[in-house]
Amino acid sequence: MTTPQELAPQLQHLLAALSRQGDQHLTEVGTDLQQTAFLLAEAIEKLGNSFMGIHESVTAQRVLIASLAENAVLPPALEAGLEALQRQSQVHVDAAITGLQFQDMTNQLIGRIVGHVTSLHTVLAAIGNTAAALPVDGDDAAAMALLASVNRMLDEKAAVLHGASRKAVAQTHMECGDIELF
Repeated sequence: MTTPQELAPQLQHLLAALSRQGDQHLTEVGTDLQQTAFLLAEAIEKLGNSFMGIHESVTAQRVLIASLAENAVLPPALEAGLEALQRQSQVHVDAAITGLQFQDMTNQLIGRIVGHVTSLHTVLAAIGNTAAALPVDGDDAAAMALLASVNRMLDEKAAVLHGASRKAVAQTHMECGDIELF
């Protein structure tokens, strides 16, 4: 049978190790999320610039074709076909640019994840502080009071998390309609 003098150091070690390991993992997660957000922003900017370049090229082609059509007699079928291709190209470019709005929703999700990571850092820090403050001299009443305090804090954090976990992610940029995820 384990005595309180043997149990307290084991509990203290467990809580301290949990706090350290969790904090290390969360630090890595936070760093990876920041890199992901940065890479996403760069990729979206490059895609946006590329699509705008395509749009400008299509517009220049349209002007050139219009100039050719003014100076030459084009069969009506050819002229109609060129106009249809121009419209089709414009529709595709517009759709691709509009599709880039997922960056806004992704940034909202990343922001929510960072908030959860920060909250979990707080919880793990409290557990680490509890481990450091846990009496190892066998004072069961003080240990139980400390553990009850940590349990209340964990219950409060769980209630906040439960209330925040079902928030929708909404598209707020590019003015092409409202999209909600979740």
